[in-house]
Amino acid sequence: MLAFRNTIYEIVETGKYITMYENFQNKDRGYRMKIASATSWRKEAIKSLMKKLKMENKTDDVEKAMRIYVAFKVLNSMKRAEQRYKLIDVILNLPPEEVFFWAWKLSSNSKGAYAFRVLYGLI
Repeated sequence: MLAFRNTIYEIVETGKYITMYENFQNKDRGYRMKIASATSWRKEAIKSLMKKLKMENKTDDVEKAMRIYVAFKVLNSMKRAEQRYKLIDVILNLPPEEVFFWAWKLSSNSKGAYAFRVLYGLI
């Protein structure tokens, strides 16, 4: 995850998938990297979170994008669909510094999603 000034985060819905991309553009060339994807009830939870954040399909607001990223990563580790609403509430109420901490933790550690779920009672 780049989180630079010229970075745009994009959410693309195709068929049964919803995917998050990170787009970086400099004066010479651009890069597009897939950073997360989800299907079924997880897809609906992402769309619901985006609606609550009043977020369109593209944003340069890094904080909103990282909230969506955290949701993708934690949702993909969850097995019980009924907890998705609690996860959305938790993510909406996290302070910005915790959002960035969890985005970093989830991108750098395979146990990060489990730690998040345990800490916030999503087990």
